Amino acid sequence: MKITQRHAPKEIPFGDIPVTGGFLFQGKPHVKITLPGGTPAGVDLTDGGSSVFKATTFVIPIEMEVIY
Repeated sequence: MKITQRHAPKEIPFGDIPVTGGFLFQGKPHVKITLPGGTPAGVDLTDGGSSVFKATTFVIPIEMEVIY
């Protein structure tokens, strides 16, 4: 997966990331997902782990491209 950060890092609340969007959290790339029951979460692309995020948690949005 190719991850491109085209803009200067600007933090925004997690709740503003689109469901299909990517973001950096603590320096690691994540993809936003919705868990069963509607709980918003992120999947860490470095280790595959998932974490639940509050809508007010600040993250850095990134553009992602899948190459296969």
